[in-house]
Amino acid sequence: MSLLDKKIADLTDAEKSQLYKPIGTSDLPYPATHFILNSSGELEMDLGKIDKDDSAIPIYSDRDYAFVVGTMYRDMAVPSLLYMQKESLLRRALDSKNRLSVVLGDPGVGKSHLAKMLARIRDSRGGWVMDCGGRYMSDLLFEQVIDFGEDFKSALTTRIKSGALSNPSIALLDEQAPGSLLRDSSGKVTGINWDKVAAPKVKDKRGTLETSKEAVDRSVAIMESVAKYESIPMSAVNALGIKKQPGILIRAYQEGREVLLDEYNKSIEGSDDSLQTVLQFFAGEIDEVTVENTMKVNGREETYSFTFRRADMKPGFFITMTGNKEHDGVSTHALSRSAYSRVSPFVIEAPVAADWRHRVSQILTGLPLTTIYSMFSEQAAADPNDFGRQMVELRLMGLSLEEKAAVP
Repeated sequence: MSLLDKKIADLTDAEKSQLYKPIGTSDLPYPATHFILNSSGELEMDLGKIDKDDSAIPIYSDRDYAFVVGTMYRDMAVPSLLYMQKESLLRRALDSKNRLSVVLGDPGVGKSHLAKMLARIRDSRGGWVMDCGGRYMSDLLFEQVIDFGEDFKSALTTRIKSGALSNPSIALLDEQAPGSLLRDSSGKVTGINWDKVAAPKVKDKRGTLETSKEAVDRSVAIMESVAKYESIPMSAVNALGIKKQPGILIRAYQEGREVLLDEYNKSIEGSDDSLQTVLQFFAGEIDEVTVENTMKVNGREETYSFTFRRADMKPGFFITMTGNKEHDGVSTHALSRSAYSRVSPFVIEAPVAADWRHRVSQILTGLPLTTIYSMFSEQAAADPNDFGRQMVELRLMGLSLEEKAAVP
């Protein structure tokens, strides 16, 4: 189990130290930017550095130090976004109540890239990504999924408990519904978690989650195949119903995971009304909130509820919401006034010349050499060869042998 899945309150000092990976130390400074007023009264970006151990940026990660630092240099945000990158990391600190970042900007400016990079350096399990375009945001709390009939559940459970579940069924469930099969210490299959069968799964290397429809279609196809392998009548599979289960926000909170809610303001307008108090909790305004969802199931009314508590917060939990500016097409809508006041979005403006130089050198060499050179220009001028060796070290830092061999 990752330490990121352990309650912050339960972490020992040794475990906190194990997670702590500082960026911007006296041994290895890190670029930082701030904006000042020039002689014309206009804002101007000034590039500096973080180089004191007591003011280093804290990163809490279950990855090794070399991987974290190497990735932070190779995938460094452009100068205009370094301040936002720093603030986002500070919000992920153990003592931070604010576990939410909202980033608005034009397409292609690096909103999603930055969120995915921070999730990757912090959590060896990776982050989850949900495309919110056209979705009901209430599903983030409770999502509607398929519920297989009791006859089918009983038949399959009986085969599992008797040890007769076939190898093709086991292989299919492990591949298509990871975590659905329960096993004992020896690895023997002992049961099935039905919620895992219908839960949306990660469908690509970027961590993108399925839509609810994709998850339902997949789960039905899985169980139709399992029924054939186990000689269970198809009529039992077709006795389907619906039920509610925890959505991505609840699952991420329970497992201490990072979530990127991409294109949040392209979701169905008004569908996030049920999230307002939850956003208050994520932003640190309140320390506890209970959410409820009521629906009719087979003629009876069932209520599902869940309580988010600050005391149960885990270090890996963090939510990033990204969105385009309002002028980007008819499907983009403004955040509600209440949501806007609670989340205080970062708004990314048009890139400046230093950003373009940074990105071009990053693409060509694998490092943002222009930004790094600006920080170490005196050292580079005094000993160019030593500076060059340091750049090679940063380029390879934390990479596997295979990845190092692929670097030109």
